Amino acid sequence: MVSAVTADRLDDLAELDEDLISDAAIDGLWPTTMLRGALRYETENGAHFAHQFLHYAHPTYFGMLAATWLRK
Repeated sequence: MVSAVTADRLDDLAELDEDLISDAAIDGLWPTTMLRGALRYETENGAHFAHQFLHYAHPTYFGMLAATWLRK
């Protein structure tokens, strides 16, 4: 998740192994894949987005990631 979001390569998330997804219990995967679809739809219709990776922290047993995609 972190490397795909950091590099603005959300399409890579579709290639994650199902066992990895299950074992890692990635809560943010499903909303992020919906974002991927929305960004793809908007981009195909002429929109442009500026991506910014904001922060990743792993304070306890789970990680938290923040990023933005702003329409230019």
